[in-house]
Amino acid sequence: MTTDVLTVSRTRFALLTAVALLGTADVAEFALSDPAVAFKTPGRASGTLFGIGVWVALTLLAGRRWSRPDTSRLSTATVALGGLAAVDGVGLALIHWAAGVGGMRPLVGAVLGLASLGLAVSARSKQ
Repeated sequence: MTTDVLTVSRTRFALLTAVALLGTADVAEFALSDPAVAFKTPGRASGTLFGIGVWVALTLLAGRRWSRPDTSRLSTATVALGGLAAVDGVGLALIHWAAGVGGMRPLVGAVLGLASLGLAVSARSKQ
């Protein structure tokens, strides 16, 4: 790999880490600011915890890939987690839009999820 490609990949991993941190903060802020809503039903509670788990795992994995040499397994796992974050974010945005609730907040999760998937795929294609 040339130095330019390594620099571009490291930049993408840094951006992916930042996006994943924002995704983690978004879900955690929702859970902490209104726990009565976030944990109202078992399905909502498990979804909230699953979302936090996906974003935290993506943050850790992207940070690991940013700081150390990369492997194809880590690359695959990053794309998979980015895909989960994207499906989760877009799905929640659609559900909230259909119900006429949530305002702009669900769109933030959708944008972050799609950005994470795009960055994960982009970083993978440069290896």
